[in-house]
Amino acid sequence: GDQEFRVFYKHIEDFNLTIYNRWGEVIFYTEDINEGWDGTYLGGMMPIGTYPWVVNYKGEGEWGTLRVKDGRVTLLK
Repeated sequence: GDQEFRVFYKHIEDFNLTIYNRWGEVIFYTEDINEGWDGTYLGGMMPIGTYPWVVNYKGEGEWGTLRVKDGRVTLLK
């Protein structure tokens, strides 16, 4: 079925998600926490592989410091 890579957090402000290719080019960017990456770039499916991602976010209220998380998503056919 259709799979998307997305982030699940609650009580978040100032969210963004960036996914890169192996050369460090941005292939996906969103500021909408409900939007996920479907594995495509410029209308075409990206090759099987591992893609780095970075999330920047702030929590609400007293947790309002900027936080950064990063990891890798593996794209399979």
